[in-house]
Amino acid sequence: MPVLFYSSNKLDPSLLSQARARCPDYEATLWRPSGGSIIPPAASGVAYHIYGAMHRLGLFANDDYSAMLLAKEGTPPAHISSVFPGFMRFPFMKPEDLQIGATATAPEAAGSGLATRAIVEIVDRLEKPDRTFWYLTDAANAASCRVIEKAGFRLVGEGEKYPRLGVRALGYYDIRQ
Repeated sequence: MPVLFYSSNKLDPSLLSQARARCPDYEATLWRPSGGSIIPPAASGVAYHIYGAMHRLGLFANDDYSAMLLAKEGTPPAHISSVFPGFMRFPFMKPEDLQIGATATAPEAAGSGLATRAIVEIVDRLEKPDRTFWYLTDAANAASCRVIEKAGFRLVGEGEKYPRLGVRALGYYDIRQ
């Protein structure tokens, strides 16, 4: 299935204020691994253990592995978006680049603007000179495309995920611009 590649280098400040105004009851927290915490709060699945181990082992291109959590005061996060530095799955990324992915919104909060807010909060907090933020989505995922476009990202190409050594889980993404 074709994969769409979106990118952004700079946040339009008006997008951040609009996203915050749309869901003002939610607090945005940038989680980073520390001490014994290598898995973001409310994250589940073996993939998060793998990403935590990759961070500890220094397998990411930089130290900005993190996650944006959005929650109402005193409640579990209603949204999580993960932030991944480059690694073997994303050979097109430069060392300072970040990829936003593994986004999930609780069903009761779907359509409330949390995904867009998480993305613009990530760019606001982790923006650096010469850094590109990437977002990949299946071409058929219209909702994901709308979210990333609302966050000010632009479509820069289409590509595919290819298996490595015949194993899809070890695969990599290749962009055709």
